[in-house]
Parts: sequence; C-alpha cells; structure tokens
Amino acid sequence: MKWRTIVLPVLTAAALALSAGCSNGGGSADPGTTSSDAKSKVAADTGTPVTLKVAFFSSQDTFKQLTQNPVIKQKFPNVTFQYIKYADLDKAIAAGDAPDLINGIVSALADLEERGLKYDLGPLAKLLDIDLNKFERKKLEGIRSYGRNGELFGLPDNLEETSPYNTFALVYNKDIFDKFAVPYPKDNMTWDEAVDLARQFVRTDGGTEYKGLVAHAAPHFLAAQLGIEFVGADGKVNTSDPKWSELMRVNKRISVEQGGFLPKGGDLTHFYKTQNVAMYAGDAGDLFRSPDKFGASFQWDIATYPVFPGMAPHTVVGPNGGMWAVGATSKHKELALAVLDTILSPDVMKSIPNYDWWNHPNVQSKRLEALKNPNYPTTRANAYMQKYNLKFRAEIAKATESVSKDGVDINTALRTFQESFQKIIDADGVK
Repeated sequence: MKWRTIVLPVLTAAALALSAGCSNGGGSADPGTTSSDAKSKVAADTGTPVTLKVAFFSSQDTFKQLTQNPVIKQKFPNVTFQYIKYADLDKAIAAGDAPDLINGIVSALADLEERGLKYDLGPLAKLLDIDLNKFERKKLEGIRSYGRNGELFGLPDNLEETSPYNTFALVYNKDIFDKFAVPYPKDNMTWDEAVDLARQFVRTDGGTEYKGLVAHAAPHFLAAQLGIEFVGADGKVNTSDPKWSELMRVNKRISVEQGGFLPKGGDLTHFYKTQNVAMYAGDAGDLFRSPDKFGASFQWDIATYPVFPGMAPHTVVGPNGGMWAVGATSKHKELALAVLDTILSPDVMKSIPNYDWWNHPNVQSKRLEALKNPNYPTTRANAYMQKYNLKFRAEIAKATESVSKDGVDINTALRTFQESFQKIIDADGVK
C-alpha cells in the first residue's frame, strides 16, 4: 500500500469522552473466553450480514482494491466494509462511527489510548490461532514497545516476505551533488557528518537558493531515534540524560548551519518539489512505493539513515510503514481480527499494486542494501508516554525552536521545557 507520514488530527471532545469511557483505552480478550468461543463468534458473524467500519490511511480506491479482493469476498461473503478516511477519525467517533479496524502508520499507536481505541489483540490472536511468525520480528517488537507491558496493540501492515525493507534512509539528489562536484553520502554517517556535508550546498547559484538537508519530523523523530523516555513511569519529566542535550545540539546544527532551514514536518515534498535540497533524512517510503509520480528523470539514491555518535550503525526511528489495529469499542472484534488475518496473508498482500516495489525499474538500481537489517531503539512506552505523546511533540518543538531561532541556550531551553511539560502532566494526569 502507499503510505505517507501524517499529522494526526486534534482530538475532539467526543473522542476524549469515548476515551474516558474505556478503561486504559481498551483492554483485551475476556480471560474466560476459550478458543472455541472466539471461533464460534467469528462463524456466527460470518454467517450474517455485518458491516465493519474501517479507518483507512490511504485512498478509497486502494481501500476498495483491498476489501473487494476475491479472497476476502469468498471467505467473508456477508461482510461489507465502510470506509472512514483516517484524517476524519475524530469526526467518525463524534458521529458514533468508531471503527472496528484501524489502518495507519505505526506511530499512530501512541495516540489510540486518547481516542479510546487501544486494544491488546495478542490474547485474541492466540485464541484464533493466528500465526504471528509471518511478521518480521523487529516490527512486532517495535509495535510491542507501544504497550506498557508488551501488549500487542497492532500488527504490521505487511508480511516479512512481502516487505523486506525499512524505508528510513538518507536520500540524496545526485544531480545536485554532481553539479557541485561533492562526493555522494556514505553509509553509517553520523548526524554531524551529514550536517557538515549539508553545509557545502548552502549557497545561491544561478538565481537558485540551495540547501543541504531536510530532516523529516525533527525534532521528535530525533528523540525517538535516541530512545528518549520523555516522561518517566512515575509521571516525572527529567531532562538530565545527556541524550536530551544531544537532541537539542543536533537539531540546532541542522537548522542554524543552513540559515534557519528546518521545515516543519520536513517531509519528502520539501526535498522533491523544488529540487534545490541536496539530501533528505527520514521515511522515504513514498519515494519507493510510488516511484512513477516522481518521474524517471529525477536522479536519486540512498545511504543509511544518519545516527548519533556511539549509536549502533543503521539505527532508525522505529519500525515504520503501516499498521492495523482492532478498535477497543468494536462489537465484532473476533470477526475484525479474522478478516485482518486474511488481509495480511500472502495471497492478498501480493495482489496489492506495486507490493513488490523493490522490483520497480526506477527502484531496482538504488542502493537497497541501505534499507536492510536496521536497528531499532528499545525504549518501551510507559503509561505517561502513551498519553502525552502528542503534547510532547508540541512542547519539544517549542523548545528546539527557542534554541534554533531565538538563541536560547540549550540548558535554559531544556529547563523551560521540563517545567512546562511537567505542568501539563500534573494538571491532567493519567486517568
């Protein structure tokens, strides 16, 4: 499927009310439920007309291709699927259409609790004999990191055999490098080395203003790569870990040493649209999965995603791409997970257009080895990290901007961030 990084919509009062009505944002299968019970419920729901509401990340056309797949239609002939645009998720909740299935990017798992949709599907998957070994182990571990105790709140949107790559990378525009006779980036560069390289392109030439580097979703992607626990399990914010200063230092370098160039969001659009930026560091999934829209004339290649000093080579932000989750408020959880298991089968996955994007003519020639076997941060999200993920993004953006644009020193910015973020948590708390 085609995935893009998104900005999650602001929670509405209705979404928060739904969350308040769910203990810990959901739960898991009833401890008294047996495998026979779960399978009987699937059989009962399959035998009668049922509509499953699906919050879907991609287009309605892609949704139809997936849900009208012959394998799905044959196995679940009485099931119809209602499309809900993921960006309209809060509107759907407010209208009483909370989804049975949720399809989005992996990082969206951190926000399901606030929407009252978080559901541990691990126990139910076991009852329904769903084979989790078909998924890449590191991706499952990454998803489990969003649980307080290793719960499985979602599944990768693809199988190990149909998606052997992680698409976080350092992408570079070969034409710009060639124009200024600068050697191409190497694998396992540090962020400092990437910034040093980027500085060579900060110039105006022939009336075009060039920049060196777009950093995707800085600063919170940098924090995620560092594995920063932005609030402890005790609800306390503590910025004494040297990782915090390193985050601020690198974020400052990316911005200040390029004349203040650090676009908010920093997605592929900023790299590709004007083609005056030499490098992009982030999730390049759209570039790989939809290469035709970028055109064969766009000359690019990749190196591994930059790392911080002392970090394991090829450490990325986390298992990226898409995920599927079962909504905690669904009345058809067993059926929803059974349908999901079928969607996430080789027969269905291989029917998705361009599922094997690595074989596309515009992609085959790229250095795809730079996408293989990444390392992931190991920080496990606690209850407070789950609840305050969105607020953290907003507060850390303010802090890094105060350093990069206003000249505030890093220690002062971190102290201000710690105080302001702590006030937010203390005023609310985990309910």
